[in-house]
Amino acid sequence: MGEEYAELQAIILPIQKWLEERGVNFIMGTRVVDVEIEEKNGKKYVTKLYTKGQHEGSIEVGEKDLVFITLGSMVDNSTYGDLDHPPVLNRGEGDSWRLWRKLVEKDPSLGNPDVFAGDIDRTKWESFTITFRGDKFIKMLEEFTGNRTGTGGLVTFKDSSWLMSIVAFRQPHFRNQPKDVTVIWGYGLFVDREGDYIKKPMSQATGREIFLELLYHLGWLDKKDELMETVINVRTAMMPYITALFMPRKPGDRPPVIPENYANLALMGQYVEIPGECVFTVEYSVKSAMIGVYGLLDLGREVPPAYTPYQEVPVLLKAVETLVDEDKKRTVEVHDGPLPGWEALRFYFPFIPPATRSRRRGSSASPRRA
Repeated sequence: MGEEYAELQAIILPIQKWLEERGVNFIMGTRVVDVEIEEKNGKKYVTKLYTKGQHEGSIEVGEKDLVFITLGSMVDNSTYGDLDHPPVLNRGEGDSWRLWRKLVEKDPSLGNPDVFAGDIDRTKWESFTITFRGDKFIKMLEEFTGNRTGTGGLVTFKDSSWLMSIVAFRQPHFRNQPKDVTVIWGYGLFVDREGDYIKKPMSQATGREIFLELLYHLGWLDKKDELMETVINVRTAMMPYITALFMPRKPGDRPPVIPENYANLALMGQYVEIPGECVFTVEYSVKSAMIGVYGLLDLGREVPPAYTPYQEVPVLLKAVETLVDEDKKRTVEVHDGPLPGWEALRFYFPFIPPATRSRRRGSSASPRRA
């Protein structure tokens, strides 16, 4: 996203303030742990919410009240480390997943959370935020990438055994960030593999060791001492469910936003079914809320259609070029000139049928004679 500050300060807190000014009551430090569902006149209703935390007890839900529940959470049970301590993986059941499982116990049509949250070793990865005193590292990164800070995308070290990536946000990244402080963010996808410089899995590495591994891939180990002196902290986060939404699934594992026969319940987030949309995006969650609100309130409004760039040949060609390795790219270059678009696709994917030219109606299949 291209907001000026971190999402919390740029989007979430302003929206919360706007809603509070209009009478919305936020109950903090409280979680919904169970619900009651009853059937009346052929329709299903949520009739009660059970809560724990600062507001412990139950909340009665009337037939005209509407309930919106976010299923699952990518950051449930996240744990944190720092410069000298690795995060400790939490394998416990997350609150959001426990609630979803209780919903399914009452009504199996509400999806299958175990498909997404049943194998933490396949859904976890680790992120890190490095806070620096001064801008020495940021300036070196600008020279390395050719991108001014805040204008480039992720830098991925494709040969990293942890498959590390980093990004330098526009500075300051936080509203209260001191002028002489800079921050970058990064992550590793394969946290159980041994590092290329740090000979231990990323999940067992301290923030200091993760920074040294990063310097190794940048080729800056000769400057490690002077750069380490500028590091204030390396805050790490182990997230057990961060890619749970990508787990293999079948139809029905993700329930519809408004489940069948429910009069006052809508489900939201990354684990509901929205045809044609791509998960792991803010848009997916926002669109699920739009579908729920428009549907339960019967507003007669349509949500924006899905963006489908995968149906455009230039986008497909760019994706192929990104995916294939350099050896295969060089093989393409030995052909006489660039391959036409469709034939280039067939070069990489032989199962694609040859392109055919359509004939005008009434044309002959045989060559014309003089």
